[in-house]
Amino acid sequence: MGATAPMTLQPGRAIPLYPEILHCLDKSKEAVSQPSKQAGEDSEVVNPPTQNVDVAQQQFTSLRALHTNISNRQAPNPTHVARQFPPIAEARELFDHFAVTLHPHVPVLHIPSAKTTVEQTYLAIIYRKNLDMANLLLLLGIFSSSIRTWTNELLQKLGATPEDAKVAFSAYSRLALDIIDGSLKPSTTALAAMLTCANAIANSDGFELKTHTIRLRCHLMARAMRVHLLDSQKSREERKRKQCDIIKLEVQRRAWWHMVATDWLHSFWGGPQEGTYTFQPKHMKVDYPSNADDEWITSTELLRVSPLSQPTLMSAFIYRIKLADLCRQVVDTMSATWLSLQEPNYDDIISLGQQFHDLLHDYPTFFKYDHTNIEQSKGICQDRPYITIQRITVNFDTLTRLCKLHRPYHLESMNNPKCAYSKRACVLSARTMLQLRRSLDGIDAEAGLIPARFWTVLQHVLLAALVLVTDASFNQNAPDAEAKKARILAIYQALERPKQESSTLVNIIVRNMQIIMSTIQRGESPKLTSCAKPGDLAHVAPRTRPGNIPTTNVSQPSFAQGQVPIGDGMTHQVWDRGDAWDQLWHKFLAVALNLEDPQWKLLLHGTDSIPLPS
Repeated sequence: MGATAPMTLQPGRAIPLYPEILHCLDKSKEAVSQPSKQAGEDSEVVNPPTQNVDVAQQQFTSLRALHTNISNRQAPNPTHVARQFPPIAEARELFDHFAVTLHPHVPVLHIPSAKTTVEQTYLAIIYRKNLDMANLLLLLGIFSSSIRTWTNELLQKLGATPEDAKVAFSAYSRLALDIIDGSLKPSTTALAAMLTCANAIANSDGFELKTHTIRLRCHLMARAMRVHLLDSQKSREERKRKQCDIIKLEVQRRAWWHMVATDWLHSFWGGPQEGTYTFQPKHMKVDYPSNADDEWITSTELLRVSPLSQPTLMSAFIYRIKLADLCRQVVDTMSATWLSLQEPNYDDIISLGQQFHDLLHDYPTFFKYDHTNIEQSKGICQDRPYITIQRITVNFDTLTRLCKLHRPYHLESMNNPKCAYSKRACVLSARTMLQLRRSLDGIDAEAGLIPARFWTVLQHVLLAALVLVTDASFNQNAPDAEAKKARILAIYQALERPKQESSTLVNIIVRNMQIIMSTIQRGESPKLTSCAKPGDLAHVAPRTRPGNIPTTNVSQPSFAQGQVPIGDGMTHQVWDRGDAWDQLWHKFLAVALNLEDPQWKLLLHGTDSIPLPS
């Protein structure tokens, strides 16, 4: 293979393609240019050829020769991977953007060490030294994460356009996936690098299944490294006898608890993982990461550890673990109910809800979302700008789970005064979620975290919309009816914004809303999914009120996550999203505001089937 020029993000600079891709393109051109060579239509049975065929000359592989073909399979070549890297100046810009924009919200890496790895890797490339594949993967994870969350300022520094960023993200991500699919030796760097790559592609078009595959690889690698026993008595004694690298120890704790928290959070949010989790607390012994900034951690010691009442880079990370543990407790408490047809004990719901409120109450001053505490924390936010976003995200995540817990009893409160508490908790949570979502708009430009790029944010807002529309539907003559409709309109605006950001995300939302309305009148549980095609639902429900719907024996559908065939055209704009979105939303409101109790129960039941991609 000949030498290939390094890839840059400058406009007009071509990105080198793999020889395999060029070969496939050539084959595709031949197939398109010679359609007459196909033997009939696809639906017809192909008859055997009439002429004599020498079977011995056909291209098959005997069992004796099979080992040769397998041994000739080439793993990713480090030199070839390095040729695709941007110049060092651009690499430093991408790293700095990652450190400021993304790392505070997913602080798995140790930034000073990662920066050293970047510099040393580029020196090894320049002086043709041996390249560590784990280090290359780490850099690719950082590059793809940064370019995924580009800002105008970053693109200006790189001399690039949004289209350049899109192409570069795809190229870096696929290079990283090639490495992960190959043979990667277990190491702290490899584990952190894979998690960085998984986080980069989690909300991206075309990588849904790969995200889950990478996380599974991370789990297996961590167990192979015995990270799940990192702080067992035996491991502690071994560290006393041997010199221990504190940086590696902390990174392993961060990596482990990031995987665990993600698993437990997904166990209480719908989709196929609803009601189950992988990481068993009785099967691991790992302390929480230290509440310390990266600069306080050296290879030989922890220079300082702060109490949770004081802000650090790790503050939101640790409270995310606490929220995840509470979600796990909900699953443990409710699993017997979910696996049977028995109604849960409402006292258990109240008790679990109180634990969510206790968590909100226990948040430190700089994470509490009220005017007084926000004012008191202005100095902290000036010193640590990322605290503003962390405050929004920790409250957003907590309130979505609290809303989900009480949502089944929201409608029950119409007939059962005992459940009135659930209605208040559900509606207030949904309103606050909308306020939190709006507060992101004022800071996303400088932070590089545009909410419309993240499916989980849109999903939470969509479900908040359903809650508020439910409330408006049953209280159309209330004094605050117009205010409620205004809140629903605000949600529409929040959901409308991603039309310019991600075609796949908004397509999923629109498809789910189409499914909601088209299935209401049929008496079926809405199968909200990420794999329905736009053409599957040509018509939405009419404005008339649907007929009676049976409410018994409704089974919750099951869908595998990430089944959207993104690679075969789903990312392209195949319908007029502007007019279609407006019409769909108004039809949704026209139908939803006239639904009755049984139909709302059916609708809200179906929302638990929405797959969570990340």
